[in-house]
Formats: sequence, structure tokens, C-alpha cells
Amino acid sequence: MNRAGEGVSALGRPWRNAARSLGCRAVVLSFFFAPLAADAHDTWVVAERDRLAPGETVRLVLATGETFPKSENAAKPDRVEEWVAVGPEGRVQVGGLVGEGDDLAARPSFEKPGAYVIAVALKPKFILLEAKDFQDYLGEEHAEGALETRQTEHQSDQPGRELYTKLAKTFVQVGDAGKGEQLTKPVGHALEIVPLSNPLEWRAGDVVPVRVLLSGKPAEGISVSSLREGLPPHRYVQVTTTDSDGVVQIRLPRPGLWMIRTHAIRPTPGKIFEDSNKSAAVDWESYFASITLLVPPKGAPASP
Repeated sequence: MNRAGEGVSALGRPWRNAARSLGCRAVVLSFFFAPLAADAHDTWVVAERDRLAPGETVRLVLATGETFPKSENAAKPDRVEEWVAVGPEGRVQVGGLVGEGDDLAARPSFEKPGAYVIAVALKPKFILLEAKDFQDYLGEEHAEGALETRQTEHQSDQPGRELYTKLAKTFVQVGDAGKGEQLTKPVGHALEIVPLSNPLEWRAGDVVPVRVLLSGKPAEGISVSSLREGLPPHRYVQVTTTDSDGVVQIRLPRPGLWMIRTHAIRPTPGKIFEDSNKSAAVDWESYFASITLLVPPKGAPASP
């Protein structure tokens, strides 16, 4: 899947393709309807600056789009299950969420010096896709286990009834206290990418390890992709798969804003999803997780 030069890979997105067709083959229950053109995109959180003085306010943005880091759709505040900063004082809720154009933004400040993980979890959402679209989607996300299960259970020609959740993290350093140990600890998301070294010390040219956790345990055989700002939609610098410890090595060949993303899906036979006094049977539960970070040039100092 690697191309020449930086090794950019292209992966299609069947939800996007379906949404752009007037004869959209994706079937969505009306009371759970969500515009595919928005929900099919990646979701990430970024900080306006990743190094702050104590007490300094920073703009945080939750973005959704196809061309990283440009947001194309602002999530509504009530779509957020949890937005927290995990740092020296523990887990602190981030409030004051407001839509600003295509962004959902917050402006917290952090008084205590140290490293903080900014973590956002959106509420689960239900979608029903026709069989072909669901099969294509599983293929593009390298969900080999789900494809095998559907084939074994003779479900390949059946629609996919899926409940999906989006999870995102980024990192900031306040003052010069601490060594960033907090940034290498999980925050408890259902699917989570955890850096195994301080991500604020990563530099262009580095190869860095991250671990993927599913329900708090190392996830083997999960596809992980990386991309940087300036790439066309759905182009990736690297696509790789986690080892038995849930670990992958990510190359960062250039400076700039980067995102590392992953996806996991598992069967949920008999599960019922309820929303607004209505319910639907769910066959699959999936998670999309991302981390973002600003990668300085090689040799750049650790502090501004």
C-alpha cells in the first residue's frame, strides 16, 4: 500500500461514496438519521498551542472532516459524552463548549504546571448500512476479523447494523514541570492510542512507538494509519498493524501537524441501542480513535 517518496497510501471511504450518490444505497433508520457526509469523516481534537504558561488560556478544537486538519462539520455540544483534561490535578472536566463555524471549541486554562492529556469522547451513534456498503467499509478499515465472522456466519449479504463511537486525544505542556509521564498513560477510552514515550518530545525523522488498547487491553491485529496536514483526503503516510502487545512503530518523516488514527469493530449479538425512547437491534459495535500532535523539525528545543 505504500507509494514512492513519503509512502503515502490511499484508502477509500464507502460512507463518503454512498453519501455523494443521489441513489444512496446506505439505509439509515429515520429516527437515528445522521448525515453520512459528516459522520463518515475522521474526528480529532487539536490545541492552538501545545506549550503554555501557567494560567494561560488555550483554544481547543474538536474537528470533523476529510482533509486534515480542516474541519467540515461542528459537532453540537450535546453530542459530547466527555471532554476532559487529565493532568497533575487528576481528571478535570472541560466546559464552555461552543460552535465556532465548523469547529466545536473550548478555551480552558491550566494553573498547575505539568503535562495534560486532552481527551474527548462522543456519544455512540447508530447507523444501518446495506450489505455491500458495510462489506466495503470493513475492507477499507482492514477489519479482517469482522469480515471473517460475517462470512462464517453467512452474513455477508446482510445489512450492517452498527453502533459507533468516536474518541480523540491531544497533548499540552504547561510550564516546565514534570517529564510528561502523564502523556504515556491511558485515559480509559474504549479504544485508545497511547504513546509509549513523551509525544511532545517527538521530532521529524523519529520512529515512535504507540500502543492501541481496546477495553483497556492491548489490541493485536488492529490497523493503525498516520497522516499529516497538507495531504489529500484519505491519504496516509503509513498504514500498519499492531503486534501481539498492541504496539506499532510510527514514522514521522516531516515536521507539521500529525494525526494517528485507528478503528476497531466487534460483534454484539442481541444488543439493543435506545435513544429518545426508540430502539434498534445492533449487530456490531465500533470505535474510531485518534491522537494529534505538532511535530517540530529535528533538533528543535523541547520548550518554546
